[in-house]
Amino acid sequence: MPKRKQTFEFGSRIAPGDTETETVPVPEDATVEEVMVRFYRGPELHLGVEPFVREVEDNDRKEDEPLVTVTGRDWIVGDDDRRYFYTDQPVERDDLVGFRAHNMTDELDADQQFSYDYVGAITVDYRGGTSSLFGEVASGLSDAVTGVLP
Repeated sequence: MPKRKQTFEFGSRIAPGDTETETVPVPEDATVEEVMVRFYRGPELHLGVEPFVREVEDNDRKEDEPLVTVTGRDWIVGDDDRRYFYTDQPVERDDLVGFRAHNMTDELDADQQFSYDYVGAITVDYRGGTSSLFGEVASGLSDAVTGVLP
């Protein structure tokens, strides 16, 4: 059994117009608790990043499910930013967690053709398995309120 918590780190330099995907399998049932994305200075919103989980069932990979959604955007973007997102996403043994990054410079500005770097991290908690204490408490409160209301 791995430690109680584990952080998987990702990062890459993305060339203009390229999309890269990095994944790692989760060794045990867990809950994704935190996602961190670091954008270095320069992309000016031309580099988009999407953290995701890909369920694997009987060696059959399903579609990627975003770990974070940002209203009004398909990607998390930034410039000289470090962004933290807190989540309560269950993952099962051998599911893949990872990042997809897309450099949009050739689509947004043909004169600006630069490669950009990002670093990302996904932290999982094994102690809760696929259900964390936060999820159980929230579910319990929801049930309690439902029982009180007519």
